[in-house]
Amino acid sequence: MVGLATTLVVIAFSLSYILPFLTDCGIMEFVGILTKPVVRFLFTLPGRASIDLIASWLGASNAAVILTKGQYDAGFYSAREAAVIMTNFSIVSIPFCLIIANILGIGNLFPAFYLVICIVGFVLALIMPRIAPLRKIPDEFNPKTGKQVEENVPEGYSIFGWAVEQSCNRANKFTINDLIRGGNSVLFSMLFSLIPVVITWGTLSLIIVEYTPVFQWLSYPLGYYLKVLGVEYAFEVAPATLVGFVDMFIPAILVTGIASVKTKFIIGVLSLIQIIYVTEVGVIIIQSDVPLKLKDLLIIFLERTIISLPIIVLLANLLVK
Repeated sequence: MVGLATTLVVIAFSLSYILPFLTDCGIMEFVGILTKPVVRFLFTLPGRASIDLIASWLGASNAAVILTKGQYDAGFYSAREAAVIMTNFSIVSIPFCLIIANILGIGNLFPAFYLVICIVGFVLALIMPRIAPLRKIPDEFNPKTGKQVEENVPEGYSIFGWAVEQSCNRANKFTINDLIRGGNSVLFSMLFSLIPVVITWGTLSLIIVEYTPVFQWLSYPLGYYLKVLGVEYAFEVAPATLVGFVDMFIPAILVTGIASVKTKFIIGVLSLIQIIYVTEVGVIIIQSDVPLKLKDLLIIFLERTIISLPIIVLLANLLVK
């Protein structure tokens, strides 16, 4: 956990002073206005989220959550929009996916492995915003800042012309002083309020996983679910379907001794699209002002697990021999 905290500090330091060039210089306004119809239709999100979605999908999961948290705090996302992005797009980076595949001994299947991650992640991003608890989160903006974004194109403007004007207006407000002041605020908030909580809760969670049979008991129903889906060694790997709630590494470690390549493939993909890792992103979400509690995160985690497993098994049967 200390090693993870060190990584978080490095990410926080980088994000604090680099991300404003992505979020505050007009690119999100420009792309947001152009892509609003598609992004709103598919994911019930504003157009400006398109840049955030790409950064969240391809970057580190905790970095993606910090980015989205900052946009909510600044009044550019409603509570529901921020919650949807945090719990559906904050996937781990491509290099980390490759690490998990190699730990499982299926590195040779990585193209198919990552393809399934993308397909299942996209399907979940379509479904999850439309069901509880995400659907029930109010579309209210941070009361401290209010709504700071307008993507509707007024009369007399073309979509492209309005996108250019809004992006230029946003860029004109960007100053180095704001960059330093905002960066310091994010960095020191991470150092003194978030990191201690991550280490504490992460350590307690890992103790439960490593030294108690709690997850073996809790995962028994999922063992039957896996068996119905035709997954080999269903009950042996069932705990790995739940321990991902604590940390993204543990599921891969738990199934390394399983003989079935297809089962390793399924559990590996599942562990990477569950997204809600308490030690990585869960604590950051709970510490933020976005109205998601631990109970909500657990429900979202279970929904993602139950919905995604049949899709993963189907694709694994098609792609893995």
